[in-house]
Amino acid sequence: GALVLRPRQPDVHGHSVTSVRVTDRAIEETTLVCFQVGITGVPAFRLRLPKRLADARIHVPMLRQKTVTDLPDGEEVLVVLELQDMVMGEVRVLIEHDRLLTDAVQELTLPTLETGRTDRQYVAVESAGRDEVMVTADDTLEGLTPQQKEWGLVSELFQGGTCQAFLAKPDRGRPRLTFRTRPRQAVGS
Repeated sequence: GALVLRPRQPDVHGHSVTSVRVTDRAIEETTLVCFQVGITGVPAFRLRLPKRLADARIHVPMLRQKTVTDLPDGEEVLVVLELQDMVMGEVRVLIEHDRLLTDAVQELTLPTLETGRTDRQYVAVESAGRDEVMVTADDTLEGLTPQQKEWGLVSELFQGGTCQAFLAKPDRGRPRLTFRTRPRQAVGS
């Protein structure tokens, strides 16, 4: 008889929480991706991000090398996070990106997890400035309320402003959310 050894395949699944905080001058975007790795370890994680996040700060334990590659569509980049060793259990990837606030409509695109399967994706917009933040979500997103258990996952990233949170509906395509600020008029006495 012949003995054939095959490596075990890892069981990887994850969820992401994307939070945008709009201040008087800046848009502070934070995405937390939580991977759960079982059966055997993985040496790297792969994500697709919008091109504007190509220079984002990415934090992950045991990172050896980060590779960012433009994708042919011109709208996204592929981020490969190579680790120092095979990892198992829960691994959190934190992506941070700040940019100046403008009057233009801002689009928020959720990351695509290429390693493993995606369980759920959440998005929240927090207004921490004087201006009103007008949010438009398409039918791929479902609004969340503080009474829902999912609100707890999203609210960890809030810092105390007015918030709107959404859950991406599975199998509905790429979630799309846009927002812009509307200045509040000063009222004199």
